[in-house]
Amino acid sequence: MLSSAITLARSGVQVLVVDRRGATSPHPRATVVSLHSMEVLRAWGLEDQVLGGSDDVEMSMRMAPTVARVGEGATIDVSYPSREQSAVLSPTRAACVARTQVRA
Repeated sequence: MLSSAITLARSGVQVLVVDRRGATSPHPRATVVSLHSMEVLRAWGLEDQVLGGSDDVEMSMRMAPTVARVGEGATIDVSYPSREQSAVLSPTRAACVARTQVRA
């Protein structure tokens, strides 16, 4: 919904976004920005700003008994394209971005 509102606003349409929450959550939400989302941010001219405070990611999942024992776990393919495959599709990349960086 928010990306639709931003797209409309950038096209000159007056937009009002209403959220039932009075403030942002103190708990982390998703921190990985997918390749598709980065394409949207790139189209809006925000790619450099977002990637400036990011870390590279490889889209996979780690199954482990606990976070403290992650080294004992196994990597699981989640069917996202690799960095090399993504580079064929787009000049940008997926990234792990701090929540404060996305809001900046």
